[in-house]
Amino acid sequence: MSQPSNLGVVLPTRNSMTLLPAHLSTMKSWLDIVDEIIVIDSFSTDGTLNLLKRELPEKKARFLTHPPGLYESWNYGIRQMTTKYCYISTVGDTIQRDWLAQLQAIAESLQADVVISKPKFLMANGQPAKDLQLPIDDIIGTLKLNAPTALMPLQVLVFAIAHADACLLGSSASNLYRTAILQQHPFPTDYGLGGDAKWGVLHACDARWAVLTECVTTFLLHQVQHDHVALSAWDTVQSASDLAHTAIKRLIDDGRVTKKVLMESGALAVLDAFVKYDQDRCRLNQLRRGQWPWFTNPTALLLRCRRNSQRQRLEQAKRQALQRQTTNEIML
Repeated sequence: MSQPSNLGVVLPTRNSMTLLPAHLSTMKSWLDIVDEIIVIDSFSTDGTLNLLKRELPEKKARFLTHPPGLYESWNYGIRQMTTKYCYISTVGDTIQRDWLAQLQAIAESLQADVVISKPKFLMANGQPAKDLQLPIDDIIGTLKLNAPTALMPLQVLVFAIAHADACLLGSSASNLYRTAILQQHPFPTDYGLGGDAKWGVLHACDARWAVLTECVTTFLLHQVQHDHVALSAWDTVQSASDLAHTAIKRLIDDGRVTKKVLMESGALAVLDAFVKYDQDRCRLNQLRRGQWPWFTNPTALLLRCRRNSQRQRLEQAKRQALQRQTTNEIML
């Protein structure tokens, strides 16, 4: 059986001509270090496929069709991959050649299944956007990282629970994945637009994670009109809390860790603090959507104070858990 090649790219498209020429221009700088390109197109009618077939190297590119669906298309493309590593090249989000090679080098040297990094944000017109705080900022700041670093499973679990209402992975166009981990654990398709967020919580301890501290990509902030179905997972009270509970329960049920270890590591204290924070966060968000101006509602103002207080308690529980793990060398 032949050994797999190294680096493959999934390129999902759907009527992408507006952004595609500039995207291809950036891609061409690193196509020489890529062994496989899998285009997953969802019935484009604007010439997207014709342009890609003209511009991508024939020997490396495969063109597949899949019905619309963000994570469904990603998963379909990833299932076809034969390379060791997978990069998801979402149209409009760019990475330079040296940084893509760096992600791969880090994955190799640290034996990581997932290497995450933070993007620089751009407006639709290409101008720099205001920086957005992501969970990776908390990881880098709390652990005081200044170089590529492999994370311990319980560290990842604590950050995943503390940010269960966000996305530990950040932007997948800023990350590199070992293909096998995504084939074994596909992106969830039942969590609206938060499939990668759910993946990060559920598989915090299934994958070996590493962090690159530099910003290596650009992320285009789209003006997306989210429908009710896409947002339903985030609108449900305690949906993030339920997700965090599920992740903990899976670890115990699978025999990966005992409840005693989770208690000693501080992970259960983080979970308890997150649940209380999430309750107030969700209720406040409901009030904000239901009444304007929401800040004239005394109940909403009280909930905002409680939410902020609970967030501070969550931060304290997270830091205590990480300190406890380091001091006592608690590991999975």
